[in-house]
Amino acid sequence: GDFVGDASSKLVSVARGDVTDPPSLASLITRTTGAVIYAASASRSKEAKKSSNAKAVDRDGLVDVAKLCIANDVPRLVVVSSGGVSKPSSAVYIFLNLAAGGIMDAKIAGEDAVRRLYAAPGVAERGVGYTVVRPGGLL
Repeated sequence: GDFVGDASSKLVSVARGDVTDPPSLASLITRTTGAVIYAASASRSKEAKKSSNAKAVDRDGLVDVAKLCIANDVPRLVVVSSGGVSKPSSAVYIFLNLAAGGIMDAKIAGEDAVRRLYAAPGVAERGVGYTVVRPGGLL
């Protein structure tokens, strides 16, 4: 991964990394990281589907980033998910799941795994936590 954007900002650093390649994230998520905003989603392009599929990005990638955040005592992980994940019987959930290779199942599985990781004994005492943001669809 690498840092991108305005290097002069003392408030925000923007980093780009490959969440399907955990070792590449080790230089980005360190003990000096104040927070991580996970706003990644699977690619629908044919070229990227093998490595950038819903399970690899929205489930496994999120879990790997959460593990790095916990291991490095990053105070806050913010996960940008989807408003529809809490309604698995809704038409939107079903449609997106079918159209995007199981993306909704992968997103809720990733969220569930993050909840389990942060609920593990001793994690809360380290001063780390997470927030899940579930935006609705944009028009």
